[in-house]
Amino acid sequence: MRKFFLGLLGAIGGAAIGAPLLAMGLAVLFSEIYGTFEGAAAMAGVSLGGVGGLVLGAGLGAWLVLRKGGANAAVALAVLWGTALLAILVFTLLAFSY
Repeated sequence: MRKFFLGLLGAIGGAAIGAPLLAMGLAVLFSEIYGTFEGAAAMAGVSLGGVGGLVLGAGLGAWLVLRKGGANAAVALAVLWGTALLAILVFTLLAFSY
């Protein structure tokens, strides 16, 4: 039961990092490829990147915490959640700076 909760916390932390990063990356990429007319390309990039980053981040976060039988789970969780909180702080500052 302990490994399940560690994996769940790792998946949530990884998803909190992966979803916004991949969404922003694909929004910029799609805007460069298809142009910025009414932001349609950026919205499509955010839609696809958000879901893809959520799934990819959750999978990688759970793998990072549970690899080697969860021997380094505490360190992995600290890094994941520290990075997730830092990313949320930076995105919030960026959102309210304009």
